[in-house]
Parts: sequence; C-alpha cells; structure tokens
Amino acid sequence: MKPGSRILICRVSPVCLDRVSALDHDGVRRLCCQLIAAEHGNSEAIGMIDETGTAKSGSHTVGVKRQCNGNRGKIENAVVSVAASFATSTFQCLIAARMY
Repeated sequence: MKPGSRILICRVSPVCLDRVSALDHDGVRRLCCQLIAAEHGNSEAIGMIDETGTAKSGSHTVGVKRQCNGNRGKIENAVVSVAASFATSTFQCLIAARMY
C-alpha cells in the first residue's frame, strides 16, 4: 500500500463516523469518492474499470465458477472481479471492487 493510501484511510474514518454508519458501505464509498474528487480531482485525472480473472483448480474458494477468464482467454474455473480506480500523475487509489 502506498503511503498516500494510508493517509486517505485515516482522514476518511472520522468523517464516516460523523456522517455515515460504518456498516453503510455505499455511503462510505460515496464519502471517499467525494474526498478524492475534492482533494485530487483535476483535468488530467482518469477513472479506470478493470476486469481481472484468477484461475482456480477447485471449487471451495468463494466466487469460483466456470466462467470466461479473460487474462487466459478461455472458459475455466476462475474468480473474476471488476475494479474501479482513480489516478492522477501523483495519486492513485482503488475506489471499489466486486466479484463478477
């Protein structure tokens, strides 16, 4: 984890306790996005959507099923997730990730 990520996590926590329940994941994500946009938004910032697959040989891992594993170009047992991230020339962070 980059040092900037640790600072962001520490700075968001008090805000979350005051304005959003810690169990409200969507609310916490929205607050993080607002903080990121306010402090790091600029005309050169980009958002990225990335699909990542990891091949698995068994079926005991959560999310494993027979599906298209794009990084290997075939259908096999895999865990596939989609991530949204944000980057500028001096800052990068993961905004959200979900299993597909």
